[in-house]
Amino acid sequence: MEYSDLRGFLDESVEFPITHDSLVGQLDGVEITAPTGGSVPVDEVLNRVGEPSYESSEVLYATLVGNLDDRFIGRKYSDGRGGAHTCPDPKCPPQQSF
Repeated sequence: MEYSDLRGFLDESVEFPITHDSLVGQLDGVEITAPTGGSVPVDEVLNRVGEPSYESSEVLYATLVGNLDDRFIGRKYSDGRGGAHTCPDPKCPPQQSF
């Protein structure tokens, strides 16, 4: 599923509160597609977090979004405002203007 569809999917598909084990079983095989390509299984993200239960779709959504990897954040070290290059590594590529 597309990242942008995640919130609606959780609201419609999961009854809360729900335990971690029940949620992982219910969402088995569901993957979130990154805007830059590739996908990550929801259960993989949930297993990294290790919460015992989730009380609402808002809490679950925040947990998932807050624990997605770099493929979901857009251009690294870019704050979208232009100006100074914020990459801490001197080996970073030069800033690009679009």
